[in-house]
Amino acid sequence: MLKAYHIIGPSSVADVARLGNSEYPEHQSRIIQELQAKHQAIIHSGALRPAQEQEHSRQFALDRIVGDDKYVFLSVGKRYWLSPDSANFGFLFDAEDLLLHHDAILRDGDLMQDYDDLLDEIVSEYTTSRDPALWTEEEKRLLFEALDDPDAYPDYKSPDEDYHVLCDAIQHQDMAVPYVKEATEQFKRRARHLQSQKQYRGHEAVQMASERAESGQYELLVKDQLPIPLARGYIKGGQELLKNEEAEKTIAEYVQKYDLNRFALNKAIEQNRLPARKSGGTYLIKQGDFDQWYTHHKRLPRKTGLTGSQTLP
Repeated sequence: MLKAYHIIGPSSVADVARLGNSEYPEHQSRIIQELQAKHQAIIHSGALRPAQEQEHSRQFALDRIVGDDKYVFLSVGKRYWLSPDSANFGFLFDAEDLLLHHDAILRDGDLMQDYDDLLDEIVSEYTTSRDPALWTEEEKRLLFEALDDPDAYPDYKSPDEDYHVLCDAIQHQDMAVPYVKEATEQFKRRARHLQSQKQYRGHEAVQMASERAESGQYELLVKDQLPIPLARGYIKGGQELLKNEEAEKTIAEYVQKYDLNRFALNKAIEQNRLPARKSGGTYLIKQGDFDQWYTHHKRLPRKTGLTGSQTLP
């Protein structure tokens, strides 16, 4: 199996930093409990869905402009695993299956820095900006005085203010600011070209990913949602737990785990759409058979909701 991982990240950048600081074990314990609860909630919801913005960030703003906010992200190899190991909760998928049968996209690397560089290049074409190292002593003096006492300098404008104003306006899509529309269209067009140079599909993508499966070089993108039953296993406290396709569960167990309607399961069994074995007063369903039915016959709502996507700096 060509392993693809989706690791659930903390809800804020601040918690990412706290998690990595062993001097505050009480924070680590809290965050790990939150990640574990989120993991269970996602399983119960039935699908991974694209990340929702929890706090404004340049990263999410640019993702939204270029359309990356429509995808669930995974990594081929352990690219986004957290420290400590016990903080890792998530899902294990077969990358080959997703690429060949579920229209996944293989992306060569994280494009966030490329998007940042592209935005800088475009905004610089519309504004005048100089490296702070090239500012005159007078410009530096005025900057620090304005920072120390903003009320005394209500009309202060730094040498690179136009640059930062346009950057912020593009991120917030404030079309009242001059050049935002033109710069945004140029950013979208050039970002799409950048994506086309680093994205692959189908058998070509499988071959590339297989050659560097453990490198963490590649990301997988799945549009709209990724049904949990497609997962080949779970990540719990840093442990990889593969699903047993032959394991049998009762209707009641599936209803509870996936928040299903018992009537829908019974009807699927009666109509021979879901294989099941009668045992006593109930039916037993193999995990593999249930996963196939749930993925192809159960219509998952295409709505925003819980997501396990990373919130990384």
